[in-house]
Amino acid sequence: MSMGRLLFAVFASAGLGLGAHAAEPTGPSRQQLYNDAQAAFDRGDWTTAATGLKKVLDGDPTPGPTYSKAVVSSRLAQALTNLSRYAEAEADANSAIAMLSNSKSDVTADLVEAYLALGDAQRYDLDEDGGAKAYRHALTLASTQTDSNQSLDVKLGLIQATMTTDPETAATVADTILSDKALLNTSPR
Repeated sequence: MSMGRLLFAVFASAGLGLGAHAAEPTGPSRQQLYNDAQAAFDRGDWTTAATGLKKVLDGDPTPGPTYSKAVVSSRLAQALTNLSRYAEAEADANSAIAMLSNSKSDVTADLVEAYLALGDAQRYDLDEDGGAKAYRHALTLASTQTDSNQSLDVKLGLIQATMTTDPETAATVADTILSDKALLNTSPR
């Protein structure tokens, strides 16, 4: 085989033609898709957020679990919960938890968010026990963090999940919120 035919075969097998230009990407980049989805998320446009976050996940060329896939899955779970798509939300939250649990980096705050998303999805789907369990995991993790608003969100979710099934726990958690003057003074809620 001549050198020209060999090069043509190599280029052809790689999907390139001699003298061909690389295809220009069409549409927005994954980063732009994420930015747009996050902006929709921030303004409460759950349909646009969920659609965009799903596109980001579906377009991720990286094999296996990654930190970015975990964060996107967690946010997708939150958006899906707000759309009352609880089973999908639980699946995405569990996926985020699994990916983050295997991380070698400190992803505690992200794990809290993923457990919070799971707890919300379960609670809104009337699985108070499942929601309470997820919130308890989140609360244990949040106790090591300095983000008081994140801790407050978890505590409020736990109160709501337990107020009819375990009112004593709900009252105890409410008392911890009310006795934390620093939390009450800094919270925008």
